[in-house]
This record gives sequence, structure tokens and C-alpha cells, in this order.
Amino acid sequence: MISYSTRKNAFTGTQTFALDQTGLDIIEDKRSPQRILLADIICVRLEFHPTRFETERYRCEIRTRQNKQWEFFNRSYEGVASFRDTSTEYAQFVRELHAALPRVNPGCQFVAGCTGARYWINVAAMVFTALVLMALLAFLVMVGMHWIALLKMLLIAAFTPVAIQWLRRNRPRRYQPTAIPEEVLPATANA
Repeated sequence: MISYSTRKNAFTGTQTFALDQTGLDIIEDKRSPQRILLADIICVRLEFHPTRFETERYRCEIRTRQNKQWEFFNRSYEGVASFRDTSTEYAQFVRELHAALPRVNPGCQFVAGCTGARYWINVAAMVFTALVLMALLAFLVMVGMHWIALLKMLLIAAFTPVAIQWLRRNRPRRYQPTAIPEEVLPATANA
């Protein structure tokens, strides 16, 4: 049996996910433990899920036949804007889950990246934002506000790599449980 403990945020307790040959137990502070049979898991989604404070955060989502969903991250909340990196333990647990599921449930789907709709909405939002920023930049240059235009260009230059990284890593696709895409696991876990 392998387990992984994490705390999502200030409003939740520590969750422990304990995996054995037939199921997954979810134990949360001050709540009754929940048991998920591996045979009931229909989908595992791995995703690059950065935030302002955690730029290297990854997410694992588990969905069941009963339409229930659980998620856990490679970070554990410790305080305001303070998270402990649990990438090594996270990756080990995710790999063990991927190894156990096909033995019990060969029909389980393994998906990398965000959902198709969310991906394309983000692409559209990024394109729209880029067009608006370019129009604003042109306007600022035309009215002689060169310093503000330069500042806007620096902001665009800073955020473009982050946007490209998110798009590349979160492209929706299926994968085999024996070949987890490295883009959806923490870098230290791929070494």
C-alpha cells in the first residue's frame, strides 16, 4: 500500500489518499473516510495547473462511475502564499495509481491536459488579450506615451513564455498508463 498526503488550501484539512490493490481510501481531517474501488474509476486526468504563487503546480483528478470527483496537487498548503513541494511523493503516488488501475479496470481513461472546452476558451482569451494589448500599445505610441508603451511591452514579454508553456503542457490528449507524458508531471519527478 502507498499513500500520499496533501492539503489544498486554508479551507480544507489534510487529505490522505491510500492506494491498495482494489481501491483508494480518502481520509480527511474530521471527516469519515471514503473508499473508492479502482473498478469504479473511469478517468484519471493529469494537468499542469500553475497559480500566481505556485508556478510549478500539477494536478491529478480522479472521476468515478458515480460522477464523483477528487483532486490532489503536488503542493501542500502550509500558510498564506506558502506551499510545501511534494513533487517526489506526488509523482510516485501517481505512477503507482497508473500501474494499479489497468490491472483492475482496463477501461479507465487516462487524459493529459485540461478539458477541450477549457483549453480552447483559454486559447481564445489569450488571443483576445494579445490583440487588445497590441491595440493599446499602438494607441500609447501614437499619443506619445512611450514609457508606458515600453512598460506594456515588457509585461507582454514576461507573460508570453508562461502562456506558451501552459498551452503546450495542457493540450488535451489521451495516453497509455505506462507512458505518462512528462509535461504533466513535475520536472523533479521526471529525472
